[in-house]
Amino acid sequence: MEIYSPIAGTFEKLVNVPDKTFSDKLVGDGVAIIPNDGKVYAPADGTVISIMESKHGILFRTDTGIELLIHIGLDTMKLNGKYFKSHVTNESQVNLGDLLLEFDIDSLKKNGFNLITPIIVTNIDNYIKAVPMFSEKDEVQILDNILTIV
Repeated sequence: MEIYSPIAGTFEKLVNVPDKTFSDKLVGDGVAIIPNDGKVYAPADGTVISIMESKHGILFRTDTGIELLIHIGLDTMKLNGKYFKSHVTNESQVNLGDLLLEFDIDSLKKNGFNLITPIIVTNIDNYIKAVPMFSEKDEVQILDNILTIV
């Protein structure tokens, strides 16, 4: 099963995320992307399980049952939604490529936030593994296949 990139930017291995919750894979396995714009798109057909109150994260379930966490930046929850705008609500049914969220990338950078964005398969225990489809520092575009779940 393929997971497509919800954001455009620079591909990173999850172990390179400077937050042990992600780099030690405590919430699941996946990849990370350093965004080069402020838009997040649906990585597959599925359902928005939850948009975090601070809008910095989205829990998403694909129609094939893969559960994903898209976590925009590190420590961005401290902003309580400032610089973030959601285009969907909890339980929204979406299609691959639908716009889910926007964030003001320039303001976040100006305020010193690390924008590395982990994309985590939270129910990876239901599968064999998550296989990254790009190498570190590769540039990825919206809807490139970034992960294959086996």
